[in-house]
Amino acid sequence: MEPRKSGVGIFIGAGIVATIFLEALATGVLDRWAYNDDMPRLPVLGTGLMPMIQWPVIPPLVLWFVRRQIGTSSPK
Repeated sequence: MEPRKSGVGIFIGAGIVATIFLEALATGVLDRWAYNDDMPRLPVLGTGLMPMIQWPVIPPLVLWFVRRQIGTSSPK
């Protein structure tokens, strides 16, 4: 019910590292897709900005939503 900030930070950090690696692999070596010219990219890494922004936004929202649902549905 009360995740530690360090645990959430490690989770988000691991997600960011995995995103950088997998995006580089998919757009480089494997040539699975390419970014559209409209996709802003990180200068040094070349990773798309949108996949990177998802990590600090979505996991905390999910944790908040789940904690809210569990808190309201638990028996009193």
